[in-house]
Amino acid sequence: MPQKKLQNLFEPRSIAVIGASTQKNKLGYDVFQNLAILGYKGKLFPVNPKGGELLGHPIYKKVSLIKDKIDLAVIIVPAEFVAKIVNECGKKEIKNIVIISSGFKEIGNEGIKREKALQKLIKKYDLNLIGPNCLGILNTKIKLNASFAEGMPASGNVSLISQSGAMAVAISDWAYTHNLGFSKIISLGNKAGVNEIDLLEYLAKDRSTRVILMYLESIENGQEFMRIAQKITKKKPIIIIKSGTSDQGVKAISSHTGSLAGSDEAIKTVFKQSGIIRAKTVEDLFDYARGFSYQKTPKGGKVAIISNAGGPAIMATDSLEKYNLQLACFSQKTNNQLKKNLPQAAAVGNPVDILGDALADRYQIALKAVLKDKNVDTAVVLLTPQIITEEEKTAEVIVKFSKKYPKKTILTCFMGGKNVAEAKNLLSSKKIPNFNFPDRAIKTLKQMVNYTEWQKEKIYKPNNCKLRHKKTNKETIHRKLKRSKGQVEMPLLLDLLRLYDIHTPTSGIAQTQNEALQIADKVGYPVVLKICSKEIIHKTDAGGVRVNLKSAEEVKTAYKEILQKVKKYNPHAHFGGMFVQDMTTIGREVIIGMKRDPQFGPLLMFGLGGIYVEVLRDVTFRVAPISFEEAEKMVSEIKAIKLLKGIRGEKSIDFKKLASVICHVSQMVSDFPEIQELDLNPLIVREKGKDVLAIDARILV
Repeated sequence: MPQKKLQNLFEPRSIAVIGASTQKNKLGYDVFQNLAILGYKGKLFPVNPKGGELLGHPIYKKVSLIKDKIDLAVIIVPAEFVAKIVNECGKKEIKNIVIISSGFKEIGNEGIKREKALQKLIKKYDLNLIGPNCLGILNTKIKLNASFAEGMPASGNVSLISQSGAMAVAISDWAYTHNLGFSKIISLGNKAGVNEIDLLEYLAKDRSTRVILMYLESIENGQEFMRIAQKITKKKPIIIIKSGTSDQGVKAISSHTGSLAGSDEAIKTVFKQSGIIRAKTVEDLFDYARGFSYQKTPKGGKVAIISNAGGPAIMATDSLEKYNLQLACFSQKTNNQLKKNLPQAAAVGNPVDILGDALADRYQIALKAVLKDKNVDTAVVLLTPQIITEEEKTAEVIVKFSKKYPKKTILTCFMGGKNVAEAKNLLSSKKIPNFNFPDRAIKTLKQMVNYTEWQKEKIYKPNNCKLRHKKTNKETIHRKLKRSKGQVEMPLLLDLLRLYDIHTPTSGIAQTQNEALQIADKVGYPVVLKICSKEIIHKTDAGGVRVNLKSAEEVKTAYKEILQKVKKYNPHAHFGGMFVQDMTTIGREVIIGMKRDPQFGPLLMFGLGGIYVEVLRDVTFRVAPISFEEAEKMVSEIKAIKLLKGIRGEKSIDFKKLASVICHVSQMVSDFPEIQELDLNPLIVREKGKDVLAIDARILV
């Protein structure tokens, strides 16, 4: 997708406000007033059929009557007139449009028709359109407030993309009280034109944006979003709060993978693969924004804690363990300096407790010692206000050392209210993030450390398996899958597995009891019998599986019992034959699965397999297609990895072969978009040199 040129959208030299009003408390007045009085230096042209004058500017009756070239049009007219106005803008060669008006797809059928008409005009005139149904846009660098948000936020290095205008206003207002400055604030609205991908590409190159915040309710073109985000996060952090991730109202899903891969799991996986930092709450969003905006990301996760009270220091230490960070081990030189210069009663290990009667000078001694230590990546400074505590002087000391050691990260936690209010203001004004409680500081630090690690990670291209199949075989299966519905029948399923070199035990499909006996003799005892039926998804639940059958008599008995139980379970189930399979039991059981997410495509799952997969939930996810290296990571992430490596004398499984099978499944579900869900469960994995075997498989189309 070609990158949109949005420079003139956010840095217009001239703006027409169509629907500008002379009546106060109307949006048309408020938006024009924001542009006229908050410092924007470009040309302004109010447009309204009634004419007149607004804040010293003549009102034009039509946009076509303006002789000057217009870079940006802001439209605030009733929805039924918007398309006509956009058409006029297109004819006048206005390429950038912000539509604040509501009354489009958010209201249903009539609104959907209006929005489709808009999109035709966007294509016809090649327009950059923000909205409709949006707050507008702000660019603090040129004092541009083309929105109905009040005032001008402080200028800074954070840019916000919000699908909700209300959230954008709330975040902007909060930021104003916490000295967090913005570069751009962009309300997406209905995303009829410019979407989040276009804006990410623009902000990636925007020199005044260091941190990108996003509030999203939906994501368009999920795979492209991932690709773009993965590139950007190597240079700039993207922090997203994503709403609409609960599983309420989601239809029942048949496969194990489907039941485990809820909508929130897809978001979590996509963010992980893309290096996106996820804020679960608005509070997290604010905290992370300040951490990344104010401070340099730490080189590692070794933390020094300095406190004037034992309780908060213990809380911070507990949080370090909770978020898998570590207390820095001070050098002998640091320990000696702390012992020499702090009171005898002070704790000079880590955390450093400088005692409740500490003045600013003790904080200075401790900070100077730990920041000079090469073993320290970050200092977290805690303060509780006591009678003699010098809150503001201590804040000044922290600011001084932050400048002196710019390569070290400093976070603070001045706990309390009015007694520390001025000190907090000083810290935030000098770009030192302060948090009300230790856990919030450490949680933010964890995200910063994770981001440092992400930037070091190598990104591998997805692997294309070197498969031996003919193109004609693939085309034949494509045609058969398109004709299928629901569960794929066993013969086609086996063809598909063979196409991607996924091995299965020796087997055959019997239509009669005698055929079952013949296949069992050929396969060799013991064998497994399984019902083949499109209507029976979970064979075990239906009584459709018998294992370890060691003789012809046992096969005969099992054959009859399976038919009886399946008929009782589902009288209308179609009989597609009886699957007779070699009884392969030696090895460890895992599962590879896939559920196709409507936004992001095939969501792969790997974990411990068998009938308890949904109970144990020891699984990990990736969005396909993936690389061999990513497949190896999937395997290494499960909690039960030690079982696969071998315990009490067991041999390790062949991890390379397992990763290859995951890659083959990744390519299969990417090649065949008809596949909606897939389970290979159990998949038997064995020691080096032995094949990985799919004991059971189901595919839904």
